[in-house]
Amino acid sequence: NAIHATVVEVSWEDSKSSKPKIEARFERCSDWKPDPILHEENERAYDALLPLRNTELAPVPKQFQPLSSGNARGEVCTMGKFICSLIKAAMTSERPHQQVDAVLLMGGNIRGNVDEYPEGSFFSLETLQQETKSDEVLAVVSMPGWLLSEGVQFTHSGEPIPGWIQYDDGVQQDEENRVTHVAGKPLEANRIYRVATKVSDLTNGQCPQWTKYYTHFPQVLPPKGAYFNIQSELMSYFAQTLWRRLWDHMTDELSETLEDGEDILCPIDSCPVERLDMLDNAGAGSLTVEDIQQALRDRLGLSVDDRETTLAEMVHDFADMTGNGEVTLDDFEYYCDEMSDSLLRGWINSYDVANDAFDKVKGEIFKQAATSSINTAQQTSKAP
Repeated sequence: NAIHATVVEVSWEDSKSSKPKIEARFERCSDWKPDPILHEENERAYDALLPLRNTELAPVPKQFQPLSSGNARGEVCTMGKFICSLIKAAMTSERPHQQVDAVLLMGGNIRGNVDEYPEGSFFSLETLQQETKSDEVLAVVSMPGWLLSEGVQFTHSGEPIPGWIQYDDGVQQDEENRVTHVAGKPLEANRIYRVATKVSDLTNGQCPQWTKYYTHFPQVLPPKGAYFNIQSELMSYFAQTLWRRLWDHMTDELSETLEDGEDILCPIDSCPVERLDMLDNAGAGSLTVEDIQQALRDRLGLSVDDRETTLAEMVHDFADMTGNGEVTLDDFEYYCDEMSDSLLRGWINSYDVANDAFDKVKGEIFKQAATSSINTAQQTSKAP
């Protein structure tokens, strides 16, 4: 990471010496003044990254601040935990019926080595590309609880190694590095957990327990067709999240408060024409990538750079519900229907939960009443 450089000196005592004297020492690069011309060229080269740096993908929640990827091979860093948590959220969003219990990544896959990002930093497109490889893929594997715990404990018990396990914020350890919680719940040793991880890391020898288990049981490893790319998964998640945020923002804006204090609310699953009009700057009846870019900046307050439209393009693709390459009224009406279905599912789930709770309480009341009746009967039978 250009923190240190090796200065090698090769010298001969005189012109007749056949073997040189070789000496080497480490120097901190920051202790040396940069060459002015090369420094200027370097700054110019890095200017190409500014559009990526200025493209905000997501805020950084407080529990992951200060954001750091330093020593990812020797400790659980906030960047490692944040990326694992983002991946888990993305998979939950994309595959609601195929939940994952945990995301585990070896520290060598968190690549930025930034000791501490500036205070108030957001998670940018540059950060995503800096911290993860563009071709890195994961898959969901079945892992017994005891194996999960032993693997994490082993990689955390010695010197820093590329295999040092990073995990999402639902995983917890005790003082002896044993995993105590997965998905926020106490670890069950014999339970089979669904874990998203880099499959090749399971047999690369960094964690002997995992290598032994998955070498003996290769049939439990997923086929390559089930792999997914980290960056693609996260970018799709960000696009979906931002479109929903735009939708909620429009819902709030379309709702009105009258002078007498009465609220006129725009339901979240209605007003497709009005929503399209709000984002369609040219009045063309369809949204462009530029419309999305402007909405991200002006309506959501995100940092964007007009030289970099990758995020806006992905939001545009997500908003294209009909898949014809355009975002028109049909897509807004389609999304309204999606929101109606989502609301209905939420109501049904709430109803089911309420019914379950009611049945549980009713059963407990019945049990207490029955116990009370039995006790009364027993006491009566003993009475003279």
